[in-house]
Amino acid sequence: MEKTGAEYASQTDGVMHACGHDGHTAILPTAARLLNDARDDLAGTVKFVSQPAEELMSGAERMVDEGVLQNPEPDYSLALHLENSKPVGWFGVTPGPMMAGASSFHVRLQGRGGHGAIPHLAREPIVASAQLVMALQTVVSRNVNPLETGVVSVTMVHGGDAHNVIPDEVDL
Repeated sequence: MEKTGAEYASQTDGVMHACGHDGHTAILPTAARLLNDARDDLAGTVKFVSQPAEELMSGAERMVDEGVLQNPEPDYSLALHLENSKPVGWFGVTPGPMMAGASSFHVRLQGRGGHGAIPHLAREPIVASAQLVMALQTVVSRNVNPLETGVVSVTMVHGGDAHNVIPDEVDL
C-alpha cells in the first residue's frame, strides 16, 4: 500500500504514481470544456496535448518529431505539472522553465572484486562509487551560476549481491 498518508492514496500494493498523471488527465478535458464554453469570446486555435512517456524522457521529443506543433502551428504554448506538496487550490504561473528537465546518464565503475575480509586485495568499486556520488553533487554548485538552476541526481546505485563479497563493478 502507498505510504504517503494522502486521503487519495492507492489502496493497491505496488501501485502509485506520485507525479499526478490522474490529475493531468482530469485537468485537460476540464480546461477544454471551459474554453469551449467561452469560444464565442475567444479568437484563435487551441491544441490540447498530453505528453506520453514522460518518465522515459522521450514522449515530448517524439510528439514534436511527429508534428504536434504543426498544422496549425501554435503561437503560444502552455504546460503544466502538478506539485503534490502544495495545498489543494494552490496555483502558480511562471514564464519560461519551471521544473527540472530530465536527461539520463549511466556510469559503470569497474574494479576488482574480492572477499570482504581482505579488501586490500580488491579494487573497491563501491567505495569509488560513493565518492563519485558525492563529487557529482558539486557539478551544479561549481559550474552553474547561483542565480540559475540545475540539478544532478543519482537515483540508482547497484553493486554486489552478497554480504561478504566486494563486487567487480557498480552501476550508477
